[in-house]
Amino acid sequence: MDLDVQITALNVVKPKLERLRALGGSLEEADARFAWDEARYASLEELRNQLGLLRKLEKDEREVKAQLRTANTEVTTLQAQLEAGEGQLGALKLEGTGLGDAVKAVQSALEAARRENLVAQVVTGLEIGDPCPVCGEALTALPDAGESRVPALEAELETVTARLNDLRAQFRATQETNRLNTVNLEKLHAQSAQLETRLDGVRGELETLRGAFRRAVGDVDDPVSAVQEARAGLLAGLAAEIVAQTGGADVEGQIVALARRKRQLEDAQRNAEKALSESQVALGAAQTALEGAMSLRDERDAEVLELQSELEAALRTADCATPQSARDAALPEPEIQRLESLEREFTERLTLIRERD
Repeated sequence: MDLDVQITALNVVKPKLERLRALGGSLEEADARFAWDEARYASLEELRNQLGLLRKLEKDEREVKAQLRTANTEVTTLQAQLEAGEGQLGALKLEGTGLGDAVKAVQSALEAARRENLVAQVVTGLEIGDPCPVCGEALTALPDAGESRVPALEAELETVTARLNDLRAQFRATQETNRLNTVNLEKLHAQSAQLETRLDGVRGELETLRGAFRRAVGDVDDPVSAVQEARAGLLAGLAAEIVAQTGGADVEGQIVALARRKRQLEDAQRNAEKALSESQVALGAAQTALEGAMSLRDERDAEVLELQSELEAALRTADCATPQSARDAALPEPEIQRLESLEREFTERLTLIRERD
């Protein structure tokens, strides 16, 4: 497989491995029975993040229920106290009415006793038949000169009046207690109503959240454990997917090794291209030199051919095949020397060309 293709394939897997590790998973937990599902994992993570809210709502529900029970207990207590207070007020009112009548009776008796004392003082020293100092009529009877009832009646009046005042104070205190209890009872009723409303709200939020858990993991007793297990299964599926694509090998190590191999091949290719370029330059230079040499050789060949043609023409003119045959034919010495000179020059040029080749 092409290195780029392999590196690309591993780079596709690398983010998955990084995500697996970031989520707390590992390749050792790979389990092909599970499959990775990004959307489901996101929904489970959202529920997992709401576990704290679930616990808080459950705690709020318990606390509100406890507060509501306390408020209802206090309402019952205050209602009992109010009823007892009303009964006490009735009893105090009834007792106060009796004491009021008693005060009036003692007051009447005290007034009569005081009149008796006054009469006794007025008639002191008088006898029956004497004129009455008040009305002037003759006295027919004299009052009993016994002990006066006034001190005893005054003491009784003081006692009864004090008791009546205490009773009135108790009545006012009981009225104030009942008033405060009534105010507190109204506050408790309002508090209970608020707690009921709050409890309904908490229960509604709980039901909504529990419904989301049920939809995600089913109707289970422990949704927290169910969410954790489902999350672990998804991570195991992601690990299995990575293992299937990489064989469980070190992805980062493979990427580094392949990248190193790619750089080595690229370096080798660059070196080969450089060597080829240098060879091509050298070949071009050699070819240029060869072409120059061939051109020079062609020029020399042309000179040799020209000398050969000149020698052959001279021999034809002399009607001789060679300079020696010209000498044998007893041609003039200058002509023979010219032919021999042409032959030597031709031979020397031909030898020089052969030596250079």
